[in-house]
Amino acid sequence: MHMNATYTSYTSFVAVGDSFTEGMSDALPDGSYRGWADLLAARLSARTPGFRYANLAVRGKLIGQIADEQAGAAAAMRADLVTLVGGLNDVLRPGCDVDAVCARLREAVETLAPSCKQLALMRSPGRRGPVLERYRP
Repeated sequence: MHMNATYTSYTSFVAVGDSFTEGMSDALPDGSYRGWADLLAARLSARTPGFRYANLAVRGKLIGQIADEQAGAAAAMRADLVTLVGGLNDVLRPGCDVDAVCARLREAVETLAPSCKQLALMRSPGRRGPVLERYRP
């Protein structure tokens, strides 16, 4: 396994988004959930005493709701690392305006980027089908 020799120590992490970030797709054997953000936070906290973590993601949120309800709160926390995943719930709706989704995503980025050391944007894992093709741009 290749290790990144330039590891950056993060003292805080805030995750914003929808169910993908909340962790609703990551069922554990006991039926509880632990999403990728919680797993990443656990790994980062193991390296950094006093590590702070907040997962603001809420299932079902649209990108406008994420931008309006989560981005400002996350920016106020001034975390070292912020992740943003959103827009898929919008694209799943008939008649979605992908350009409008991208514009709201851009607004969230403009709110978050100045307040953190690292902003990571991700999309939902690729799947085959018409939804992915609409979301790909």
